[in-house]
Amino acid sequence: MRYLPAGQETMVGGDWFHAAALRDGSVLLAVGDVAGHGTQAASNMAQLRHALRALTVVDSDPATLLGHLNRLTCELESETPELAATAVIARFDPRRQELVWAQAGHPPPLLCRAGRTAPLVRPSGPMLGVVEDARYHTAVTDFRPADVLLLYTDGLVEHRTHGLDTGLDAVMAAVDDAVRTAPHQPLAELVGRLRRANPDDDTCILAIRPSTGGTRDLRRHLLGHA
Repeated sequence: MRYLPAGQETMVGGDWFHAAALRDGSVLLAVGDVAGHGTQAASNMAQLRHALRALTVVDSDPATLLGHLNRLTCELESETPELAATAVIARFDPRRQELVWAQAGHPPPLLCRAGRTAPLVRPSGPMLGVVEDARYHTAVTDFRPADVLLLYTDGLVEHRTHGLDTGLDAVMAAVDDAVRTAPHQPLAELVGRLRRANPDDDTCILAIRPSTGGTRDLRRHLLGHA
């Protein structure tokens, strides 16, 4: 797995990811983005990521986890004025072939099924750190062995020279092409096809495909290239 910082070392930002098996056999997946760059953004990012890992010991509901992270972000905002962050958290149950997910002001995951990629419809949820008593909601979708799911931060699809929709369309086309070219091992194919859209921002991606072996390694990849 790889994490790609911004093109300039001084522009290191707050993109983060988390992927881990839970005690009940499900898998928790998350990506997030703390606004801004520099050491403070990186510090806040680390606190959110470590907090999520600790919280999953007692609760694995994505909406509940986002509620806790929101309260933490609001507390951190007292030390870092105007702090805000986005995140998406998903829990995959391989026995039910079901994905439960929630988001906080974050771009929607992309799901490729039968060679066609589309964004999932986002459940409601504001950015972290904006409303102290914010409520988050979950969405449920089936997630089958032949599917591919992408969780990503906005550096993958945003660029100062074109709109968000253009970047998103290009990523979806790359996923479709990778699945057509290598239907049995599409994740490795994605490495050579996805390109970082924004060299001025961090980029973080989790590409996931359920294994027919149940809870066997899901082969998570951080993708992106300058």
